[in-house]
Amino acid sequence: MFVFILLFLILHSISAAETCGKKDFFRLTTDVYPIHYDMQIRQDLEKLTFTAIEIIHIEIKSKTSKIKLHSFELNITSVTLDGNIDASVSYCCGSTTI
Repeated sequence: MFVFILLFLILHSISAAETCGKKDFFRLTTDVYPIHYDMQIRQDLEKLTFTAIEIIHIEIKSKTSKIKLHSFELNITSVTLDGNIDASVSYCCGSTTI
């Protein structure tokens, strides 16, 4: 049985100097599958940064307590699952994921 969850992310750009660790590439886990992305971006051309709100519709293929996302050079400040469940954000230092 598949479960659909709405995932909200608020993103802020950061400079490459502020990122931690190496920038390795890997595939995300297969237990969570993105179905659709909606994104609103506000850019600051003077500071060369942006702020964005992203809504990701996902399909849960198997039970999990974590959702891993690529986050290279992004500062994710808030995450909400299914519109009402606040979730914690953990950065994987030495990686490009949260």
